[in-house]
Amino acid sequence: MGTLAFMISEFEVAGEIMNVLQDHDKIRTWLISAADSAISLPSKAVAKEGALRLRSAIDRAVPIPYEPQKQGALQSLGDVCDTPRAREFAELAGSLRWVESERWNDGGKERALCVLSDAFDLPGLEVGIMYVDSGCAYPIHNHPPQEVYLTISGTAQWRYGGSKTLVDVRPDSVLYNHPFDLHTVQAGDSPLVALYVLWGDEVIKS
Repeated sequence: MGTLAFMISEFEVAGEIMNVLQDHDKIRTWLISAADSAISLPSKAVAKEGALRLRSAIDRAVPIPYEPQKQGALQSLGDVCDTPRAREFAELAGSLRWVESERWNDGGKERALCVLSDAFDLPGLEVGIMYVDSGCAYPIHNHPPQEVYLTISGTAQWRYGGSKTLVDVRPDSVLYNHPFDLHTVQAGDSPLVALYVLWGDEVIKS
């Protein structure tokens, strides 16, 4: 490789690194704002604990390199526009790594997850974004860690917090699940986007 080609290659690598760092900075800023909202919105003290843990951890979290990846569910991203935070999310979504949910074998066509604790070192936390296309449901499930949700976009029907019934929940709401609470969500006429935080000794990082 000639000297010029080597220099161009170095510049390309440096540019890619800068782009990744910029993406992490944007995600961090968005998460800080979301955590602050979850702390200030009406909710149980235990739900605020999850938001406070995220707020404390994300400030100093070390970025982890990742490759952006899309899923088919996000083809409806243009419909995510009902709140300022939702519109900020829509601008960020293309730079995130989306995976299909292990709870539903649809190849990511109707549901997708972005595990943000794979993009930042967040010990004791699992943090991510759930995306469910309009008219679709996320399967009922439970897990050992407790969990808090901040709804970002879409009015949807949720079962959460030990309830056995579905209730309408609007964006900018805080929901809490005790350990092993069965929970699910049915998206309405627009996609459902929600930030989730699981915490406690039961959280296992790969």
